Amino acid sequence: MQEALALGDRLCLMQDGKIVQCDTPENILKNPETDFVRNFLESGNLLPKTLFDRSIKISDLITKNFCTQAQAGNASEESRHLKITDSLEKLVTALSDAKSVSIENETGLLVATITTNDLLAFLSSNLEEGVTP
Repeated sequence: MQEALALGDRLCLMQDGKIVQCDTPENILKNPETDFVRNFLESGNLLPKTLFDRSIKISDLITKNFCTQAQAGNASEESRHLKITDSLEKLVTALSDAKSVSIENETGLLVATITTNDLLAFLSSNLEEGVTP
């Protein structure tokens, strides 16, 4: 698989005789379209292992109100900040060395602040609902 990624300019992945993804190696690695493709790449140690479902974004915490809403404004340069579209894993990493993280929307305006307690409450609520984060 590593040779195919290094030498090929287009790859086609098939499952049960059907094409599931055909694209450039870079796009397949960045955006596996199905669980089959993702699992295939992970089995070859081509994708980093993840702790959480990749589809969970910071916006999910904000939508469920696991944050402190902020008045729209520019994020402070001194505080650690992420985008609302960043992954849950990125938030966990940021909170490992900060008490809170400022969250910006797509245009760079501050929309919320998330603390370690907010994150833990979100994870706990997902466990209670039977959702795997």
